[in-house]
Formats: sequence, C-alpha cells, structure tokens
Amino acid sequence: MPEELDDWHARSGGYVRRPRFESYAEKYADYFVLRRRDGIIELRMHTDDGPARFGFAAHNAWGQAWQEIGNDPDNEVLILTGTGEHWLALPPGSALPGPSRTAARPSRPGR
Repeated sequence: MPEELDDWHARSGGYVRRPRFESYAEKYADYFVLRRRDGIIELRMHTDDGPARFGFAAHNAWGQAWQEIGNDPDNEVLILTGTGEHWLALPPGSALPGPSRTAARPSRPGR
C-alpha cells in the first residue's frame, strides 16, 4: 500500500513524503533501538545501551518519534520495551521525593 500511495502522490502533485523507517531509526538511535519485521516495530528505550534515563532530551525525542512512527504506513503494531531492570530511570544524582517524616497525620473523625 505505501508504494501505491507514493505513486498516487507523485501523480497528484507536491506532497510531504511519509517518514521512512531507516531514516527515523537512525535519527532517534541515541534514545531508542528500533527493529521492524512484517509491520511490527519494536522500540527499546535506552541511554548508552543501558536503562533509559529521564531527561528533557528523551522527553522531546518521545513526542517526535511517535509522530514519525505513527505516520509511517508500513507500521501496523508498536511494541514498547525498556532496557535492563527499569522502565525509565532517573538522571544520575536525582531522587524521588519521599513522604515527609515530619508531616502531621490527618485527624480521624471520632478520635
């Protein structure tokens, strides 16, 4: 079907070409390892081939990659996966805030 679309677009006049797997797989290689077979694309998130670490650059790459993957008519199924033990790790030196040890407990009615 994609080749027929390209032919139709070429006959109809100017159009914006659909993204090609080879192009965006290379473009997002710093954030995702992409493989595709028979319309099934596997996207493995990573940072330096280890668990993906959250950061502005990765966040930005996600949205742009989804646009290109979704606009590629050769893709039928997308499988998202991570690398290592964590789906998404925090950047080095970061920590999630925990519950405050000094926070007052809410009062319970009747006590």
